[in-house]
Amino acid sequence: KKNKIDDKSDIMKLPVYLLMIFFGKVDAPIDVLNDYLAAEKPVTKTKFIVVDNSEVPLLGKQFKYSDHPDIIYHHFRNRNKAAAINFAVKKLIKEEEALVICIDDDISFNVDYLWKYFQAAVKKGKGFYFGSSFFVNPPKDFDRNLVPYLSGSALGQPDAQFQKMNRLMFLGFSYCFFKSQWKKVDGLDERFSPGSKYDLAAEES
Repeated sequence: KKNKIDDKSDIMKLPVYLLMIFFGKVDAPIDVLNDYLAAEKPVTKTKFIVVDNSEVPLLGKQFKYSDHPDIIYHHFRNRNKAAAINFAVKKLIKEEEALVICIDDDISFNVDYLWKYFQAAVKKGKGFYFGSSFFVNPPKDFDRNLVPYLSGSALGQPDAQFQKMNRLMFLGFSYCFFKSQWKKVDGLDERFSPGSKYDLAAEES
C-alpha cells in the first residue's frame, strides 16, 4: 500500500488541465488565453482546454490556437455547460488521471490559481474537491457606480475574503477536481447547467 509521501509524489506528476467553456462571444476567452500564454507556468505539465459551446465555431477566426500545442480547442454544439465539461473530461483528457481546473471566461487568469490548486491537491489528496478565490474581468463599459449593488460573485473574491466564506460553497467559475472523482459520480449532472432544459445553474454542486 502506498504511503502518503508516495501518494503526494504521484499527484505531483499528474498532468494539469485548465478547462474553459464559452458561448457566443470571443473577446473574454481570448483575454483569458492571452493571459495564460503570457504567464510563466509554475506547473510544467499544463494544458488549456477551450470548449466553444456556441452554435457555430467562433474562436478559430480570431485566435490561432493551432500555434500553441498546450491549447486544445473543440467546438461542442450541444448548448449545455455541464455536457460540454463532461465531453471535455471524457474525450479530450486522454490520461486515466489528471487534475482539472474549471474556470469561466470572465475571470482574470492568474498563475496563482494554478499553483494554489496544485499545492492543495498535493497536500490533501484525491478525497477532496477544491474551490478558490478569483478575480473578475469586468466589461470594458462597466459602470463602477454599480459596485455597491453587486454580489461577491460578480466582483471577485480575494484570498482573505474567500477564506471567510462557507467552505462548502464553491462557485462554478473557479473549482477543481481529479478526473477519478468525476468518474466516480458519472460526471456532472447535465440537468443543472446553463443551457440545460431548465437553464439551471450550479453544475459544480
